Amino acid sequence: MQLNTAIAAEIRRGQTYWVDFDPTVGSEQAGRRPCVIVSPNAINRVTGARIVTVVPVTTKGEADAVRIPVTTGGIRGFALIHQVRVLDRSRLDGVIGELHIRELVPILTRLQQYFQP
Repeated sequence: MQLNTAIAAEIRRGQTYWVDFDPTVGSEQAGRRPCVIVSPNAINRVTGARIVTVVPVTTKGEADAVRIPVTTGGIRGFALIHQVRVLDRSRLDGVIGELHIRELVPILTRLQQYFQP
């Protein structure tokens, strides 16, 4: 699965992509699912950077401290803050859409809180 280089140059924080997480281990989110790009645009634009930071989205469960409500490309779900991970861009399998800033800010705020000592 190779990401088109024209698309790769345009990867932006807040965009949503399909990602195939397999293979996984234990309780990691598995399968093909939507993800929100959360890595900074300055990092996403680096030519040699083949990685992005994402938060997977699930349609199961309810909003809570680690599940932030999102809607993208007609998919209503929850961004899983506690499942944040770094991926090679080759795992990105098609753009779904882009979150509105009012949905992105709570994700970034919660991530910041999640990593505070």
